[in-house]
Amino acid sequence: MLEGNTYKFNRPDTTGITIKFVQITSSLYATGNVSSYDYAPLNPTFNTNAPIMLPTYFTIELLGVTSYTGEVHVNLNYFPAVTNPKETIVYGRTSKDSNFVPLATSYDSTKNELVFTTTMTGDFTFGYSAITGIKSLSNKIKSYKLYQNYPNPFNPSTVIGYTLPEESQVRIDVYNSIGQKVTTLINGMKKAGNYQIRWNASNLSTGVYFYSIKATGINGKNFFTAKKMILLK
Repeated sequence: MLEGNTYKFNRPDTTGITIKFVQITSSLYATGNVSSYDYAPLNPTFNTNAPIMLPTYFTIELLGVTSYTGEVHVNLNYFPAVTNPKETIVYGRTSKDSNFVPLATSYDSTKNELVFTTTMTGDFTFGYSAITGIKSLSNKIKSYKLYQNYPNPFNPSTVIGYTLPEESQVRIDVYNSIGQKVTTLINGMKKAGNYQIRWNASNLSTGVYFYSIKATGINGKNFFTAKKMILLK
């Protein structure tokens, strides 16, 4: 890898990330790897107020690199979870034990890319500030949705998000891998909006679980879907 050069990480499982090395100190045989995931990172912590996280992240790994400054371009065509890029902030952490920190993020609408500069390797995820995120998301609600829980896998708690386009009777249940109901998280009327609920599974064992939502709107519209999550202790 050479200073001033731009590298596109475009393997099938790592598409959409381009890094321009503004500065780099490395060995002759330095290599890089980027991997992306369609769920949020495990057990995230933040050095600021926790944002509304999106269920996706990627990692940057550089071998043989002593230090670098990189301009990272994230092609959002490969990250469909980012639906409001103008309000999105990239957060980075150097290890699983460190806090995520917000990074100055801009949006290039001509290329549909988020752009940020970093000197770190590790995990990078996306989020909205709580106030901005709720406002921007609620203005766009057109249909019922049940989001993938995050983090996933999780231990011992996870967050489940859902949206309602109209006031609805809502029930969210959790089942184990053989179809036995474990708990009911929500059972009642909810106004239109975006919601999140945290589920603590500290009393349960490692395994695959499923959560479902059944909603009936005041205008008679019915909605049902389910998703899988993994408790990993």
